[in-house]
Amino acid sequence: MQLTKDFTLEEFACHDKARTPVPTQYVSNVKKVAQNLQALRDYLKKPIIINSGYRTEEHNKAVGGSPNSQHKVGKAADICVEGMTPYQLHQTIERLIAEGKMQQGGLGLYNNFVHYDIRGVKTRWDNRRQKLAQASLAGQLLIIAAIVGSALYIYLQTK
Repeated sequence: MQLTKDFTLEEFACHDKARTPVPTQYVSNVKKVAQNLQALRDYLKKPIIINSGYRTEEHNKAVGGSPNSQHKVGKAADICVEGMTPYQLHQTIERLIAEGKMQQGGLGLYNNFVHYDIRGVKTRWDNRRQKLAQASLAGQLLIIAAIVGSALYIYLQTK
């Protein structure tokens, strides 16, 4: 079923083994999410990949979703766009919300995707995990790098 110019209902099906379709009572919610994502797609002129749309209760538990997840009622999508970092995508959505081109709601930043939902209340979170890397150069130099948010911290120690 075509929801918008570029999004189908099937793209929002649960990613469980059965690929459970969106229940009828949540189709209108999914359509609203798709309309907002269509505004984003039209702005970016790039396809949007939906990593997770609707989720069954069981699948939501299996992936560690919130007990009150907007995914369970078809009001959320975890997305990414090729050639954009999650941070860039997040900032673009913030801008489109501020301009009134996308609906206010939940916006979460993760290492590999952005969560967007249409709960109607502004809610923001950053669930990127701190990334650590260590390297030793010929046993003489220890480098520890940490990415926290959008900042890079580097610690050098000679032995």
